[in-house]
Amino acid sequence: MIDQAILCALNSPDTELIGRRLARFNLTRFNLSGAHLVGSDLSSADLSQADLTGADLSGVNLSGADFYRSKLCGAILVGADLRNADLTMADLRGANLAGAHLSDAKLSGVDLSDANLSGATLEFADLYEADLRRTNMAGAEMFRANLSFAKLECAKLFAANLQAARLAGSDARSACFSGANLTNAKLDGACLVKADFSGADFSGASIADANLEESDLSRARLVQVRMTKVDLSGARLSLARLLGSNVSGGCFVEADMWSSTIAQTSYAGCNLSGTNLQRTGISRERALTEHPDITHSCSTRWDHPQSGKRIVLMNS
Repeated sequence: MIDQAILCALNSPDTELIGRRLARFNLTRFNLSGAHLVGSDLSSADLSQADLTGADLSGVNLSGADFYRSKLCGAILVGADLRNADLTMADLRGANLAGAHLSDAKLSGVDLSDANLSGATLEFADLYEADLRRTNMAGAEMFRANLSFAKLECAKLFAANLQAARLAGSDARSACFSGANLTNAKLDGACLVKADFSGADFSGASIADANLEESDLSRARLVQVRMTKVDLSGARLSLARLLGSNVSGGCFVEADMWSSTIAQTSYAGCNLSGTNLQRTGISRERALTEHPDITHSCSTRWDHPQSGKRIVLMNS
């Protein structure tokens, strides 16, 4: 039986109910702003449209809970268990979810802008069209997470595991993915202008039709990546490794590919105007022999024909 005294106490701001067992309680539209619920059990509770602004839910069991359209601005959810929770359209601006467990959570349309998700686990989480602008997701575990059409502008994802994650159509301008694991990820059509992918691993990923203007892919690993019609104008790819990839129809205008390794990679129809190809093994003569349809200019900096660097080009 539901404790009516507890319900009355809960439905007021700054409530202190540390360590309470509130599993499966119906708390729809309750005012829990500023509540202190550390160590409580709210698993499978109905908190839809509730106000938890500034509430302290550190370490709380919230697995399977319903937070549909609830307010959690500035809430503290450090280490909270939110596995299988429904946070669809919830407002978590500025919330602290460091180390939280959000595997299989429903987060479509959620507002997590300026939130802290560093070290959080979001395996298989659905973040479709989520607002993650300026969100800190450093070191987050996001295996097979759905970030399609998410807003990721200026987000911090360095060293995050995004293996097999979906980021198609996402807007990640000026986001930091330095050292991130993006193997087998899908970034087709994404806006990645000025994003930092230095040292990231894209092996087996798909980045077709993506906009990577002025992005940083220095030291990135691009093995067997589908990059057709990608825009890399002004991008930095120095010391990158392009092995067995397809960049056909790509735009590399003014891109810096100094000392990058390019082997078994097709760049048929690419625009190499003003591109720096020094120390890549790509000489003007060899490139035009293999791919006569490429575009180049007098400012394209080719490698010297006798540089000695081994390169294997693959016809389209």
